[in-house]
Amino acid sequence: MANINLTDSSNIEVVQNGSTISLDLTTTGVIGDLTSLTTSDTSSLVSAINELHNSMYFKNGDTFINNGAFDIPGIMSGSNKIAAFDLILPKKIDNISTISCSEFTGIIMGVSGTATPSSQTNYAATTGYTLTITAISSNIIRIRIAATTAWGNITNNTPCQFVVSNISLSFS
Repeated sequence: MANINLTDSSNIEVVQNGSTISLDLTTTGVIGDLTSLTTSDTSSLVSAINELHNSMYFKNGDTFINNGAFDIPGIMSGSNKIAAFDLILPKKIDNISTISCSEFTGIIMGVSGTATPSSQTNYAATTGYTLTITAISSNIIRIRIAATTAWGNITNNTPCQFVVSNISLSFS
């Protein structure tokens, strides 16, 4: 539930889960003078703010699933045994403590072409790979794949990309 603070007759500040949204309701056209709000208006406003907040932030129990091809830039390091990719998420993760990955399937591409093994691999569930996720900012995560055997056909300490076919993340 959001805490609503009237900062004056036309401004409102909403605090929910540690995040603050400030609104000037006269310029947004949402409502005029706040001194004339009815209980119905306030209830509608709270509902709208909760909906806005939920559209901007992942919350406990949410998932992010993408089953379409897209590229994530990254770097190959650790003698070709570590690949790290930064993924921009469509929502913020400010109030999330754990991100779990059940699927991270795709192919790693380097400057000289496809890294070997060159088949579609689910790095979240394949033996020989350890996948870790770290929050970098409010909507960017770093997905790090550590391999027990070095990837081939790729140069160490150079840019690479992960061509994603499927990704599934869970938030808690």
